[in-house]
Amino acid sequence: DNNDGLEITMKLYDYKTKKLLLEYEYQPKYEEDYDYKSVTYFDSINKHHFDDFNFDGFKDFTLYEYGSMPMTSGTAIYLFNNKTKTFNYSEELSDNIIEEIDSVKQILKTSSWNMEYHFEKKHHFDRKGKIKFTEDFTYPNDTAIVHYKKIINDKIVEQRTETIKE
Repeated sequence: DNNDGLEITMKLYDYKTKKLLLEYEYQPKYEEDYDYKSVTYFDSINKHHFDDFNFDGFKDFTLYEYGSMPMTSGTAIYLFNNKTKTFNYSEELSDNIIEEIDSVKQILKTSSWNMEYHFEKKHHFDRKGKIKFTEDFTYPNDTAIVHYKKIINDKIVEQRTETIKE
């Protein structure tokens, strides 16, 4: 038994060309999530790690990384690049938690928090998988206030602070 826990190197290959699309070293918190002897192992991997996060028609890859506590944990998102046929890490989309994937409205909602604030982001995409704009909500803890920003091409185009009505 390994006292340091399970260590996994995930390698994703194109089954036709054998080209390496993604390599990721990972130490999962719960070893039972990776029972590679299970007959449903690959179905489980597909269900939990692949989705179209930027709504471009291609499955992207995600991995939840456990930190020492929930606020230091994170969800890493790797977008599939159809031109290079590889997965590229998206710092812009990766966050603590993926709250919602709305494929009808093409919105990816993520959130994170720290000791003072709760943060939410709503990334709005076009049909080609590019971000049209991002809505950024910051909720100071223990207040009924929200700070809002609308961001287009890394520029704040709208900003306001509101009181939340109960």
